[in-house]
Amino acid sequence: TAWLYSTIGENFAKTIRALAQQQTEVRVVNDQVGSPTYVPHLAAAIATLIPTQAFGTYHLVNQGAVSRYELTSALYRHLGITTLLRPITTPEFPRPAKRPAYSVLTTIQDPAILLPAWEEGVTAFAHALREGKGSA
Repeated sequence: TAWLYSTIGENFAKTIRALAQQQTEVRVVNDQVGSPTYVPHLAAAIATLIPTQAFGTYHLVNQGAVSRYELTSALYRHLGITTLLRPITTPEFPRPAKRPAYSVLTTIQDPAILLPAWEEGVTAFAHALREGKGSA
């Protein structure tokens, strides 16, 4: 799985939301593309996989691909956040750990257990935050 986020614990989506409350402008890389995965969707997929007794490597991620900037933009839109969002390149935002430019995963194993589109994960995440569920 990849790019996990949830209302519980530390993760990119919660961090980027907090930054919007602390800064007038948030800069997010637009050249890293991956598969954001909403943890409750992943948990449901794992619960579906277990009784099949299938084995092997499964890529379980929300469907589709998106840049970190696009993910942040969608999250801000769903949460009504109006903080200025600026796309930048990876070299403009150096990190101690190198991040791949393209880390999209696709489910190809049988049984094919497909999670909803990444946009549905963002919608569910925003709804859970508004409801105050698991904001720790």
